[in-house]
Amino acid sequence: MIILIGNVFALSHPLKNTIMKTLLLVATLFMSTALFAQEETQERVLDIQISAQGTSITALVTEDNNENVLKLDSKKDGKLFMVYSNAKNEPTLTRKYFLLNSKDEEIPIFFTGRIIGNLSAPLKDLFSKTKVGETYRLFTIATPTDPKEAATVKVRKFLLTKIQMH
Repeated sequence: MIILIGNVFALSHPLKNTIMKTLLLVATLFMSTALFAQEETQERVLDIQISAQGTSITALVTEDNNENVLKLDSKKDGKLFMVYSNAKNEPTLTRKYFLLNSKDEEIPIFFTGRIIGNLSAPLKDLFSKTKVGETYRLFTIATPTDPKEAATVKVRKFLLTKIQMH
């Protein structure tokens, strides 16, 4: 690029202006593309993949995802999987996932996982605690691991998906 710019100065004035404008345009496009890709990547790491019975949903953990609906068939077995790629970047937070019924009562789900950010729960356990035909809501909250800091922070729950039992 430096050699190219050095050779441009040896050219005539109108051609030099055209080449310099083109180089400036290319550099601007390159920088804007790099910034856009960086913003998109940062936003993408805040999402969580939720999947069960061959269906997968992506939800952001920083806002409510009212449009997401996961339909589960109580006659099929399997696991509810959640993969949160940003979990390793939250060492000072404890993230909790929970299910609420239409009366805002919490339905306990026991997630297991050996890898940070990868959790699963047996659907058999979930079906034993829910009713067919009902819709439940899966939420997440993140609280500081430090108890003193956790006592001073207001925690907001975020809706990841609605789960319909069939």
